Amino acid sequence: MWSGTRWPEGVPLPPPFWAASGPMRSSGSAATLGQSSLRPVRACPPSPVTKPFVPSQVAIASLAVQAPVGRVGLDRSRHVQVPVEPSQAGWYTGSGMVGQARPTVIVGHVDSVAGPGVFFGLAKVRVGQTVVLRSSGTACARFTVTRVVQVAKSAFPTQQVYAPTVTPQLRLVTCGGAFNPSMGSYHDNVIVFATLDQAR
Repeated sequence: MWSGTRWPEGVPLPPPFWAASGPMRSSGSAATLGQSSLRPVRACPPSPVTKPFVPSQVAIASLAVQAPVGRVGLDRSRHVQVPVEPSQAGWYTGSGMVGQARPTVIVGHVDSVAGPGVFFGLAKVRVGQTVVLRSSGTACARFTVTRVVQVAKSAFPTQQVYAPTVTPQLRLVTCGGAFNPSMGSYHDNVIVFATLDQAR
């Protein structure tokens, strides 16, 4: 399950980066993408992103994850919305597109009443492992994990996750820690920090 991270009052929201095409619900919730949208896993060499793109697929080889990515925004309570399907991830539209000099933020469920979610094993990701984001076309970007943290939701590091960066970055966010049955959510967040691999 997931409880969206609340954007603190007084912290300016980054401008949204909407894609010009692709399905999106008017509410800003994650677009429903069928498994047929997934392409076979192929190599994604380290390379600069010449044209920023909206991610439509995330792959984490170390977790055997290959999942569609929809789009999520903020709800009326200023929480980042959740993907509709536990098996799908969501790109926060207030974050950067892939390749921009700011973090691309991808959120996902750790589990649901039906079983594991798309980011069920995210806490097991290790520094040096690879995450690949793909567009709805042929573009891809390979990121290397630099840090994995688990923090209380009350102490969520907003600036570290969302603030502009010098180089293209990636943040993967899900729930973690102990589950609170009365609230129906977890106490913590697991956050993976990664940086774009670029050919030297």
